[in-house]
Amino acid sequence: MVVNPADIPITDKQRTTKNDRSDSARIAQALSADALRGIWIPNEEVEGDRELVRYRLKMLRELGAIKNALKMRLLKHGIVLPKQYDNSSWSSGFRQWLREQRLPTPSSQRAFELFLDEYDHRKQRYADHLVVLSELAATPRYAYKMVLLTSIPGIGRLTALSLLTELGPVERFSSADQLASYVGLVPMQHQSGSSDRAMPMQRRAQTELRSMLIQCAWTAIRCEQHFTDLYERKRANKPGQKAIVTVARRLLNTVHAVLKNQIQYQRAT
Repeated sequence: MVVNPADIPITDKQRTTKNDRSDSARIAQALSADALRGIWIPNEEVEGDRELVRYRLKMLRELGAIKNALKMRLLKHGIVLPKQYDNSSWSSGFRQWLREQRLPTPSSQRAFELFLDEYDHRKQRYADHLVVLSELAATPRYAYKMVLLTSIPGIGRLTALSLLTELGPVERFSSADQLASYVGLVPMQHQSGSSDRAMPMQRRAQTELRSMLIQCAWTAIRCEQHFTDLYERKRANKPGQKAIVTVARRLLNTVHAVLKNQIQYQRAT
């Protein structure tokens, strides 16, 4: 059995006297009391797919760092972005404009050009990686499930593939609530007697999946009335950032339903 160390019961006193002997005794006591629950271990194939899909996020972070470095150098030398390029989209026109800029010294100009070359190189590598992910999504173990997930408003192919590789078989979650707890789309709770404090979302979460689902929720409320109505109802008495989390939770419930029942999402008519 493999368990999450955070799930092994521990007293406050035991936290202050940590050593191998006391840890072993504590684990043995928990096992004898049947107080431990094993975690799901993906097989090598799933683990490899996860690594391949997760690498896309690493590439995006690296591209973002290079973008920030280029913009910082422009700002440092007093070069103002034209209004049409002052956004997050790096079009071919914007990259051409960057190539035409001249910094005050040969060294600073050369460093700027190296960053531009690095950006173009990584952008091409990212495009090549998307082709690899598209081929992975078309394999028999994912193809039909991809059709199911992309039938849900707001869920694109990259998010669908991330969900499939990170979650594994949906049957391992006994309910949609258990899946939501795993992803981290449930609030922490602090209730005692008459006191019931509002708490933020769980810290123990699949943070990348949670972020993806929240982004998908913003898309869903623009293209499906069911999710729009849910957002507007919640928005009436709570901030938009909290309301969109409710939509993300509903999206995740829908993910669980379509995968469990093997039926595509049916849009409201």
